Amino acid sequence: MFKCPNCKYQANADYNGAMNILKRSWKHIFQDGAVAFSPEPPMTEQTRAEAR
Repeated sequence: MFKCPNCKYQANADYNGAMNILKRSWKHIFQDGAVAFSPEPPMTEQTRAEAR
């Protein structure tokens, strides 16, 4: 368990560590205009026909 001695915030240590890593990574992810990709949408009959 992580406990902040200043503000008394408490959180699971693994969760707290993961959130710290995430917060620090934002500047690296977005500093050069990086693009985040999301999964492809599901195939429809039209996109299947276009893919052939």
